[in-house]
Amino acid sequence: MKKKQGVRGRMCAAAALLLIVCLLASCAAAPKSRRLGFGDVLPLLGADRETVWEKLDFGPEKIEPFTGDGTEEYVFEQEVGGSGCTVSLFFSHDVLAGFQYVFPDAETVFSYAKQIRQALGEDFGEPATQPIDSEVQHRFDSVGDAGGLSPLELYYEDWTPETDGKQMEKMLGGEAVKRIDVRFSVYMLESGGIISVRYSPIPAEAASAP
Repeated sequence: MKKKQGVRGRMCAAAALLLIVCLLASCAAAPKSRRLGFGDVLPLLGADRETVWEKLDFGPEKIEPFTGDGTEEYVFEQEVGGSGCTVSLFFSHDVLAGFQYVFPDAETVFSYAKQIRQALGEDFGEPATQPIDSEVQHRFDSVGDAGGLSPLELYYEDWTPETDGKQMEKMLGGEAVKRIDVRFSVYMLESGGIISVRYSPIPAEAASAP
């Protein structure tokens, strides 16, 4: 009888150990929750990718980007501000040149865009947006609520902040720049919309042209 109890005990212990191993494996396989809110990413505009990865605590994980001519786009499915969305980080020559959020409904788009707009104002002051004469492009500051956002139309504001000239030249692959603007934009889709913050470099030659 004692022998049977010993075998049963060892079987129970083995089963318990297997369950623990499975749970640990499941936890290890779970996707990492990344810090990709605008409060985490906005201060990193113009930083090298290595610095961005370190500050966002991505660790050694392998993330495959979409690549272009000197550009890379990293895409993440993430919960941001309490809502699920698609987040993209844009690099140009290993410098963070912009980021964007795609939300599925207009209310969330407007709410999160207002928060980003406020943060940009706190960082860069009053926008330098030029007057807009367009039926499909508008100043974001002219919109009072989500009901004022129309599908397939663009809303934006521009700033001309102080920047690190050497980093900006690196971002352009060695091309000198006169200045660099920051463009904040909201493009509305039929359902939801895209919020984007990007550097908009003005090359030295273009800036000096009449």
